[in-house]
Amino acid sequence: MLKIIHWPVIPVAFFDIMVFFRKMSPIKHLAVTLFLAFSTLAHGNELTMLDDLDSLQWINRIVIIDDPENEGDILALLDNHTAEIDDRDIIWFILKKDRLLTNYPGKISDDFRSKTREKYDIMRSKVILIGKDGGLKSRYNRFDPGAVFSDIDAMPMRQYEMRN
Repeated sequence: MLKIIHWPVIPVAFFDIMVFFRKMSPIKHLAVTLFLAFSTLAHGNELTMLDDLDSLQWINRIVIIDDPENEGDILALLDNHTAEIDDRDIIWFILKKDRLLTNYPGKISDDFRSKTREKYDIMRSKVILIGKDGGLKSRYNRFDPGAVFSDIDAMPMRQYEMRN
């Protein structure tokens, strides 16, 4: 009995691409290969859902503002100081009872607020500053960008960043 083997159908375009790659100079071939490799790495490096602040350690400083009454004023202050915030690698979070406001670009898990409040005992103060090392650096009764920036600029890691 004759057995029929069905080979996978490879589109003709695939062969055209292979011929195209074979005709390229080695430099162009390397450039295309590197481009494809880095684009794959960039795609694989998408932000994952933020469950706690551990994944931001050594990358960002964190400012957490707990349930402010003057939310609009604080958002205006944050907006007016975007350059300073970006320069200091600050990710900020405003924790409300029912929602979360932030400049973090990725998704945030639903239990992030409760975990963060519990871990840093945020009920004791309205605003906290967490350093890049993940340690609690300062507590404030109200959000004052000047005080936060001054405290950050006094940190050894920030001093190093400003020199280099």
